[in-house]
Amino acid sequence: MNILLRQLHKYDITGRVLAIVLACSIRPIAWPLYLWLRESWLVFDYPLASTHVLGAVYFAAWTFVMELLLNEFEPYRLMIHDAVLAGILTATAVALTAEPVRQQLSRLGFALAPWIIFLTATLFVVSRVPRLRYRRS
Repeated sequence: MNILLRQLHKYDITGRVLAIVLACSIRPIAWPLYLWLRESWLVFDYPLASTHVLGAVYFAAWTFVMELLLNEFEPYRLMIHDAVLAGILTATAVALTAEPVRQQLSRLGFALAPWIIFLTATLFVVSRVPRLRYRRS
């Protein structure tokens, strides 16, 4: 891992650049993988509600990787806490996109609720990364 980090720094490839690449490519990678994982989970006859817990853990893992990249591969205090909270918020947003729930939200005028929750989770993570808040002199 240290060799990889040295090579990345040698070519001025920062964690932020890798985070942008990950953010741009996460939809075609993470979402199909999540759908496959959820379907595979249901094959074992686990209750449907357990997929939400699985989704929270899955999205928390992706969030943790993003936090590591944004903070230049250095862990910070409460990093796991932030990743778990963002994973739970993202899993909640995904649950709200289920067809019957989405129809009811649209009928009540809250069609954008899943996106608001997802963007809140994203902004929460970005606001908590120390390297993005403090500049070293």
